[in-house]
Amino acid sequence: MFNLNAAQIKDICHLAMISDREIRSDLSIGIIKDEDDYTSNFTGALRRNINCYSKTGITANSYVLKKKD
Repeated sequence: MFNLNAAQIKDICHLAMISDREIRSDLSIGIIKDEDDYTSNFTGALRRNINCYSKTGITANSYVLKKKD
């Protein structure tokens, strides 16, 4: 499924911490309204940060899943 080395895992962890910090800042000033909004914004921030700043060559995509009827 995934074959990540230690440097890539460390890269993801570091970028997730930065993404969380960015989105928590928005949460603290009222731009983020609830948990669903936080999750959506965090996912987008993490994807952007990975694609812009990864030093290990990883890339990220995100998808919206369709709800079952």
